[in-house]
Amino acid sequence: MIHHNSTVSHILCIQKNTTFLKECIYVINIDMNDYIYNYFATSPDYRYDSSELYLPEEYIDVLMVQYYQQLKVLYNLGGRKVSLFGLDQLGCTPLIVKRWPPKGRACKQLLSDVVYVFNNKLKTLVEGLIKDKPDARFTFINTTSILQKKECKQ
Repeated sequence: MIHHNSTVSHILCIQKNTTFLKECIYVINIDMNDYIYNYFATSPDYRYDSSELYLPEEYIDVLMVQYYQQLKVLYNLGGRKVSLFGLDQLGCTPLIVKRWPPKGRACKQLLSDVVYVFNNKLKTLVEGLIKDKPDARFTFINTTSILQKKECKQ
């Protein structure tokens, strides 16, 4: 948001008008690596104290509060069309499976469970924004659901 705010300020100096920002489409995605390295990483090179301060669901709640605050800033700057992507299946990524081999499963279950909770809370956050900001369009895109292997009926 710092860079966006700076850009908007620069545009405002040039054009004296930022009403066109309501026509922009904002795409927001928390990358899997951000989540993995900010919470689950055990390497000293990537270590944050998040996992020592919070249980997995508490950390998700902290992220949702921060996410909401950033979305309010974006809205106040003029953002009205926002797409928010959920997390992919962290527990099934090759890096995770190699680094923390799941026992008898294809995916690391704890990480898959965290993704499920995170995505549900993000969806709820987006639903709240839709109600609170009727002049804006917020869309939740559940990539985990899209990418899940579907069984075909014959």
